[in-house]
Amino acid sequence: MPDPATATPARPVDLDHASDYASHRDHSAAQCENGDRLILRLVAELRAARKSIDLVPEAGGHPARLVTAAAEHVRAANHATINAPDVLNPGLLSGSDVYDAAGALDTLASRLPQLCDQLADVLQVAGENGTLTGPGHAPHKADAELRQAADTFRSAHDLLNRAWNTLSPVGGWLSADAQALAGDGEE
Repeated sequence: MPDPATATPARPVDLDHASDYASHRDHSAAQCENGDRLILRLVAELRAARKSIDLVPEAGGHPARLVTAAAEHVRAANHATINAPDVLNPGLLSGSDVYDAAGALDTLASRLPQLCDQLADVLQVAGENGTLTGPGHAPHKADAELRQAADTFRSAHDLLNRAWNTLSPVGGWLSADAQALAGDGEE
């Protein structure tokens, strides 16, 4: 039987590499295989439980779930603005629709730098506290890349803001037959 003091890792268990902890020299291969399956199943359950924790209830859920929902909304917006050749997509009919969508995109882009910086801050603090596992350079590298992404999003926000402001006087229909597709507004 292994000594619990030496069998327990000194650092937190890395949930992304849990199978590293499943190999035991003093068990048979079948016991290790069963242990591996159990550990990996428990890790999957822990990951799922961790994502279901509502860290900021007033925000509506776990940050990863919130960002995933935002990504799905952007995907839907992509589908709503696809135009087949020579066919107008009735989901986006007027210049003011483009203005409104550009304004919403500007708002989204304005908020992404803060999120990237805050995620980088979490990595930085956790790295300084020695609570992360895995390759030692990974948190520092990800921190730097998140901060670079924040700067890129700031540049994107500036461009989107200029495009949105340029569209403010633009109106009218996006094609000659768009008004007919939209109807006259009377039912």
